[in-house]
Amino acid sequence: MAQFDFYRPFAHDRDGVAVEPWHISYQPLSRPAAKQLTPEVIWEAWQHEDIAGDTWLRLHLPDIFSRFIMNIDED
Repeated sequence: MAQFDFYRPFAHDRDGVAVEPWHISYQPLSRPAAKQLTPEVIWEAWQHEDIAGDTWLRLHLPDIFSRFIMNIDED
């Protein structure tokens, strides 16, 4: 898998997303995409959407983002 630039971003319990042995990412695409994704980008995408709990989500988005989106295994 590594030979072809694939990896498992959630191979270990890092106190965020549970271990997902089926989740495979392609490094040449996922790394640049991860650098572009920010809490602000997510919040902007949510604008004008009817999302339950949006006030709570807005308040906690930085923590949710770091714990459940960017908290990945590097290799």
